[in-house]
Amino acid sequence: MVLKENIHCCLLTCLFVFSHIPFGTEHKIQVLIYSGSNNHNWKETTPELERILKNDPNFLVTITNHPETISADQLAKTDVVVSNWNNFGRPELIWPDSVRQLFINFMKNGGGHITIHAGGSSFNDWVEYHQITAYWGSGTGHGPRHEFTVKSTGEKHSIVQGIEPYETFDELWHNTHFPPESTVLMTAFSSKDKGGSGKDEPVLTVNRFGKGRCVNFMLGHDIRAMKNPGFKVLLSRSVKWAATETITSITNNKGSIAAEQSKQSKHD
Repeated sequence: MVLKENIHCCLLTCLFVFSHIPFGTEHKIQVLIYSGSNNHNWKETTPELERILKNDPNFLVTITNHPETISADQLAKTDVVVSNWNNFGRPELIWPDSVRQLFINFMKNGGGHITIHAGGSSFNDWVEYHQITAYWGSGTGHGPRHEFTVKSTGEKHSIVQGIEPYETFDELWHNTHFPPESTVLMTAFSSKDKGGSGKDEPVLTVNRFGKGRCVNFMLGHDIRAMKNPGFKVLLSRSVKWAATETITSITNNKGSIAAEQSKQSKHD
């Protein structure tokens, strides 16, 4: 009888303990999108980036249209910054020295940063910034938007594991300025017939800044480019790697892209 009572008490204790454990409290990757200024149509592309990332249950996404006012508390809650912001053609949009230092400390201490297309083309006088971001500089150019093939360089990296060549319609830059010691993961051929360089140009690179992880993803000129299933897969993987350096449940891109295409057809 005593044994039965003890078992009953144990069961009640377990039920009490587990009933007070909140569900859905596993850590989500905190993504902060920098937006509010860009020489591209950020009013359309930022919501598209948000939609893509919110489709992944691993991400919690917030947006700031004023990165120049970012606070230490905001960055302390952030795992990775996705930059769809630049001050190209608007040099009056500056970051105060205090904000610059907060950003540098965030990266040196292990933060993640993703540059989307022109999202790093700012602050020509800020050397440390361009050790993190790729940018439009002397000799950089592009032809008209057109269809081209994006392909892996063969580097062994979790962002591009299993990725096979895919077609996209986008703006392809040539002679982009990348951070020193960048590793090129994906390229596209820049045809002279399309105003290009006549050689393969990097479109996805990674590098380190202190303990921080940096991804420069040079595609995503507009919504059409961002809706490409290949863009979505690479964006999601890039954010996960920049935030945690690990990517779980990797499948090859054919399966991922097929899943994305299926999602799109349901919404069409």
